[in-house]
Amino acid sequence: MESGQAIKNIRSSIILQIATALSGFILPHFFIKYYGSAINGMVSSITQFLSYLALVEAGISASAIVELYKPLDEGNEEERNYVLSATKKFYLQSGIIYVSLLVVLLFSYPLLIEGQTDRITTVLMILVLAGSNIIDYFVLGKYRVLLSADQRLYVLNNIQSIGTVLNVVFSIVLMLLNQSVILVKFVATFIYACRTIFVVKYVDRNYRNISFTVATLKTALPQRWNALFHQIVGVICNNTDIILITVCLGSRSLVEASVYYVFSLATNMFTSLANSLSNAITPTFGRLMVSEHKENFESAFDTFEFLYFILFFSIYSCVFALLLPFVSVYTASVNDANYIRPTLALLFATMGLVQNIRIPSLSVICAAGHYKQTQWRAFAEAAINLSVSIVLIFRLGIAGAVIGTICSYTYRSFDSIIYIRRFFDHQILGRTFSRLLRNGAVLVGVVDLIDRNMGMINSWMDFFLKGFLLFLITGSLFILANYLFEPKKIKVHFAYIVQRIQRKGRME
Repeated sequence: MESGQAIKNIRSSIILQIATALSGFILPHFFIKYYGSAINGMVSSITQFLSYLALVEAGISASAIVELYKPLDEGNEEERNYVLSATKKFYLQSGIIYVSLLVVLLFSYPLLIEGQTDRITTVLMILVLAGSNIIDYFVLGKYRVLLSADQRLYVLNNIQSIGTVLNVVFSIVLMLLNQSVILVKFVATFIYACRTIFVVKYVDRNYRNISFTVATLKTALPQRWNALFHQIVGVICNNTDIILITVCLGSRSLVEASVYYVFSLATNMFTSLANSLSNAITPTFGRLMVSEHKENFESAFDTFEFLYFILFFSIYSCVFALLLPFVSVYTASVNDANYIRPTLALLFATMGLVQNIRIPSLSVICAAGHYKQTQWRAFAEAAINLSVSIVLIFRLGIAGAVIGTICSYTYRSFDSIIYIRRFFDHQILGRTFSRLLRNGAVLVGVVDLIDRNMGMINSWMDFFLKGFLLFLITGSLFILANYLFEPKKIKVHFAYIVQRIQRKGRME
């Protein structure tokens, strides 16, 4: 049951990320083409400011998911409804605060970028982009918490995948018809609202005696504020760069924000994939923990980490080689900003890699609900990010902000790996670092080899063909390198894949 649900979640997460990647790849190009770099930068900048306002969610989702593991595992409907009712109450309170802060942003943000865009367009854009968060607070949030904790993330992922594809289609049609950027973004929010209907119907149909209105005399989410602290750190580390660019770089801030956004397209896509894999596997870890299946838990983590490192080091070998060609082809028809910056390509690829190597260990920390125990570590990450970025951004521009983020990600990733040794025997730490060193050494060699032999990329056909071939080659090299050190692992997973294929063939 556990592995079956995890596989469904992972599969749906991969499909969602493919849809999201296509959306993130296609739509910004059209935005820049039809509305210019300043508008694209404004949308990206507003999105980051709204991420800060979303902190009023106050750790509700993370803490509620942890509290639901046990009642869902035991089938305790009364306790489940109690937690869900408290979750709904906190979401409503947070929604009211969010709307209040949104009013402040509506008056203050246009002053920050005065002279770069039209004021009315800016205000309307803030309202439209905030719509999805408002829906989340007042309707969708409590349902998302339930499905995530119950290892049914695939339901949300499948609905969101369909919505993402629809958004791409409608947005392109509207842009080709020369409609306003406000209408294009409104359609995206409307589609997000529509998916809520399907989620609500699914929950009503599949959960007996579900209730969100049980009286809550005491808090059912004891780790809410500890989880909030981690959310604050996450927002600071993941969203501060564009905020600093908007505030610190003067009259070119929106254009520079657009440059940052284009470079982050590829790395954000893979970061989203990593987070989706984490979200898919974390409930499985959580249920194994509360069920006291320690051996199964250790085996599941070891397998996830082993496969995850092979996949993501293979991917980032390609990112190091292909990020600058991607930006070059992507912005070939854009003349209002300089997007071809080799140093930024190297820095963004490094930032994505050091951010994502923590995902296996971070999944364990979230599954265990160790938010309070890791607070000071999260604070240190945020402090490193802000201090280094602020010092360097005035001297190095975008590069300074990215270097600050790299420093903070590097610290927290390795700190997370060290922290989780308390969940396992002492061998786990040496095994993890051995895998990192092994795959890191292969990455350096592969990137150097690619750089010497890849040649020029001048079209999307070249980019996708070479990218596909590079991924096949690098993936094979990483599998071979890991086979040399852990042959039993590779053999077991290969046998499992063959077994699944044979079973599917017999069913057909």
